Amino acid sequence: MEGSEKWLPNASVSFHIEEEKSQWHVYLTFINPDNPQEYLMHHMGTHRTESLAKLYGSIYIQQANKYHKQSNGTSESFNSDLN
Repeated sequence: MEGSEKWLPNASVSFHIEEEKSQWHVYLTFINPDNPQEYLMHHMGTHRTESLAKLYGSIYIQQANKYHKQSNGTSESFNSDLN
């Protein structure tokens, strides 16, 4: 991990979806808790319907919560934006 991204393990994570050419794109956004203006966005996938995109977005957040709990031994959960 680069020095500028050391905040990622403590990041808040949300997802959002965008429609483009009849396809729905799911993005995860990792937000620095110490500086909310610093964030990373990652394209997670493309789906044919809005409901599928929302479903997959919520699954990605659940997996992030599961990973976060395993990696630091806490039950702290990520924030999610369910559009």
